[in-house]
Amino acid sequence: MSLRQDLPFLNALAVFEVAARTRSFTAAAKELGIAQSAVSRHIANLERYFGIELFVRSGRNPTLTPNGQKLADAVGIGLGHIRSVLNEMRTARADAVITIACSYDVAYLWLMPRFGALRSEEPEREIRLITATDYRAFEDPSIDISIRFGHVTDWPDTTAVKLFDEEVFPVCSPAFLKAHPELRDGDPKRLARLPLLHLEHKDTLRGVRWRHWFQHAGLPVPPAVEERTFPNYAGSLFEAISGGGVALGWKHLLGDFMERGLLVRASKLAVETDWGRFAVHRSARGSAVDRIARWLAASVGRSMGPGPIHLKKS
Repeated sequence: MSLRQDLPFLNALAVFEVAARTRSFTAAAKELGIAQSAVSRHIANLERYFGIELFVRSGRNPTLTPNGQKLADAVGIGLGHIRSVLNEMRTARADAVITIACSYDVAYLWLMPRFGALRSEEPEREIRLITATDYRAFEDPSIDISIRFGHVTDWPDTTAVKLFDEEVFPVCSPAFLKAHPELRDGDPKRLARLPLLHLEHKDTLRGVRWRHWFQHAGLPVPPAVEERTFPNYAGSLFEAISGGGVALGWKHLLGDFMERGLLVRASKLAVETDWGRFAVHRSARGSAVDRIARWLAASVGRSMGPGPIHLKKS
């Protein structure tokens, strides 16, 4: 005989569980989003079908009979087990998808070349990448790891795994360097007379800019005689590759442009700060999320070939 034949009132049993737990038909109706009369009808159908009384309907609130208590215990155990199994299944599904968020520049220049190797490390999981320009978007609970720039103390109550420090130096195309051989003597004053590629100024933007680099070199900040400004870091690099000027290059965010000979250093002088990039997450140490964050940190300095990736804009 099927379960449906043995238990013809499955919906009524679910209603009975709430009524038994709350000891109130009114509270059960509110929790279930149905009329109180519907709760009473479901309970009455159960009592009529099984030929037993489940509630004593006297006083302000109904009370369970001994048979009603037995059924309430059985239904509670059964529905509780179903709920537990469904939660386990839901958690297992959630653990199967790891979402990483970062800026477009970090994704394109640093993370994307590592995706093939990362997915090989976690073959049982789907790894998704979301890019955003505002760190506030990284607070979405669906995001497991976010790659951020700052100090380790910037994100309390999280695990912040350092990926790399900030190290910045000027870069240009080989053709630009050939056209300006005066750069080869390493004198930083030479750069002040050349077109410098800048990032758009934002009040919240942190990190090294041209004024910091010249100050580090002990030189006055040159006037912007020929200044070109870009809304993102990758744009300034592409302009430098095309021969449009000199850009500031972050050592670990140059992709493979230097290995391919598309960019060369325009000065030996580099600025190093106590800022860095971190993989930030809230998962327990040893979890899949923590393991991926630490794998990313361990991948710094390795030569990573390009891998397939599906890039999702947030």
